[in-house]
Amino acid sequence: MSELQKILKTSTELFFRYGIKSVSMSDIASELGISKKTIYQFVENKEDLVSKSLDVYMQENSKQIEAIFRDTDNNAIDVLVQVARINSSILRKINPSALYDLRKYYKACWEQVETHQEIINVLIARNIKEGIEQGLYRSNIDIDIVTKFYVSQIEGITDTIHFPAEQYNMADVYVEFLYYHIYGIASDEGKAYFNKIIQEVKEQKNEA
Repeated sequence: MSELQKILKTSTELFFRYGIKSVSMSDIASELGISKKTIYQFVENKEDLVSKSLDVYMQENSKQIEAIFRDTDNNAIDVLVQVARINSSILRKINPSALYDLRKYYKACWEQVETHQEIINVLIARNIKEGIEQGLYRSNIDIDIVTKFYVSQIEGITDTIHFPAEQYNMADVYVEFLYYHIYGIASDEGKAYFNKIIQEVKEQKNEA
């Protein structure tokens, strides 16, 4: 791993854990055991560091998610469940203030997140089309509208006004959203399949 990769990885971890505003360049340097001068060899300022860290993180996340969508062994519901496992795990590690800071203080960086959503748009539209073809989703779905519903609701999960951090865990909200989405678009066959997955997950938890 290069020096820059180490800096970006550690920065991302600290931003997610404590929030962006709460983490200084000195904190990052101290965590890495290097000087701030070393960090400034790779980035212009903190905003540049946030931008580069976010870009690398989202590229890696996109690769993971796209790989799931490309796996032909998965049906449409399997895909959403596997993506949800990754995303809920990530959300459990993110301090909600990190997303708040991005929206309020790093607007250009938040635009990077919104650009990432365009990739999700394409993948979800394809997922709905495939789910209809597989008989797991209702045949009368308006793919464009439901895709926009999905993306807008994903953004809403991180809305601390409607889901304040002291009352809601983002990962729990995300799981409820997944249920809401799948039950809303699934055919009877799809609902039966999804219920089977839920039951298997419950049984695994009981055995653990």
